[in-house]
Parts: sequence; C-alpha cells; structure tokens
Amino acid sequence: MFKTTLLVLLLLSSLDAKEYRVLYNLTTDKEKNFEAAILQGIPNLKKYYASQGDTLVVAVVISGGSYGFFKKENTKDREALESLEKSGAKFEVCSVGMAKRKIPADAMFPFVKLAFNKTAALIEWQSRGYALIDVE
Repeated sequence: MFKTTLLVLLLLSSLDAKEYRVLYNLTTDKEKNFEAAILQGIPNLKKYYASQGDTLVVAVVISGGSYGFFKKENTKDREALESLEKSGAKFEVCSVGMAKRKIPADAMFPFVKLAFNKTAALIEWQSRGYALIDVE
C-alpha cells in the first residue's frame, strides 16, 4: 500500500513539473560575458529549475565574436562546454559567419551543429517556444 501511495504521489507531483526553454543569442567576444552567461549561468539556472521540480532546456546560437569559444583549439572551456552538451544543451553556429571568417566546420567542437544562418536558427528555436536572451 505504501509503495502504491508513493507512486501515485510521485506521478501527481510530476504533473506539476514545467519545462522552460531558453535560447541564447551569443555574439560576444568578451570572455567575462561568455563565462557569466554560458559557463556559469546555464548550470546555475538548470539547478534552480531542478530545485523547483522543473526542467530547463537550453539552445545556444553562436555568431559574431563568439566563434572562438567553440573552436577545438579552446581547450580551456572544452570540458565545461561538453558538460553542458551532455546535460542537453544544443549548440548551433552560423555557417554564413563562419564562411566570412574562413573558419572550417571541422575547426569547431564536434557537438556544435551548423545552422544555415543565425537568423534562421533564431527563428526556428523561437518558433518552438524558446525565450530569447542576447549575450553581447
């Protein structure tokens, strides 16, 4: 009887759980802004929502000055970014900006996916209900 009651309570509590979606429009080349919003901010927000019984789903669109943070040569942030990816964060990079800067796709971390361009990526994520946060 106790197991059944506990199972019913768990199921009922999960019905109240909410899923929040956030989309970071990452354009900064400033390490301080990148660390605050992405490397520290995302894990902190995920913990906060988990403590409320909710989940946070994260997408990051990379463009402007932020390409360097996602290049394989950036060994400093690789572990933290891989951890975010393993926690479900999705990373997309503007292929038009990469072409302009002559950055080959294989220069990026393998978990970074190519988007047609930044605008299309932002439209697609927002059409799925993601709240937009600019990180400049």
